[in-house]
Amino acid sequence: MMDLSILTRSSLCGRDAGQAVFESMKGTPFEPVKIEEYEPIRTRFSYEEIDAALDIWVEKPYWKTVTKGLGGVSFSKIYPHDCLFFWDLKATPVEVLSWVRILNQMFPVDFASYSAVVTGDVKRSDYRDTVYSLSMLNSRAIVRGVPTMPWLTICGEPYIDMWGRENLLSAPVAKAEEVDDLVVLQLTEEMSDLVKRPDYFWDVRNQVIEHLGAESFQVSNPGKVVDKIPEFEWVKPKPEQ
Repeated sequence: MMDLSILTRSSLCGRDAGQAVFESMKGTPFEPVKIEEYEPIRTRFSYEEIDAALDIWVEKPYWKTVTKGLGGVSFSKIYPHDCLFFWDLKATPVEVLSWVRILNQMFPVDFASYSAVVTGDVKRSDYRDTVYSLSMLNSRAIVRGVPTMPWLTICGEPYIDMWGRENLLSAPVAKAEEVDDLVVLQLTEEMSDLVKRPDYFWDVRNQVIEHLGAESFQVSNPGKVVDKIPEFEWVKPKPEQ
């Protein structure tokens, strides 16, 4: 199982944004089957009755996915990003990237992380660096620095500008590629390496953090606001003062 977070400086609040996101999820592992403002999640999701789902969307919904994961959206008036997040998601990196590319055409993606393998008897509490979680990564966290390096990282313009396109593409990872206007880094060959080969996974992760610059990661600067973050410019309406 994996956790996915997608951050955009475009506003996801409102019915039009909600409908665009729902339509983009149709036929994917992210598609809702039930939706609610809070748990327990019991209201049946239907594209034929999309207005009912949009009523819930504007209140910051949670939804159960077709793959039995949990999705949600977070709106922020204080920080620059809104966030889509998923817990215990079953999706391949190809499926994740394919959907992020669709979203990126509507709501430019600044940063996305796909991480936190959950298999067998391994619990989240067993992970190293759990305080620097990438689960439900939100704007409040990322404006203080990237918590740690995810298994799959999708960088939008602010992070490409900060880390450098060529520097990202030369990172010591299993796979680095440009896709549209994004740069994608995959740390190791398999999603399960965090569990099956943890020492190898952490060695690769630490090498990549060193390559990109430890000064931009919270895990390398515990208890501090890091020295290097993008200069985010607001693209959604600022809150009234």
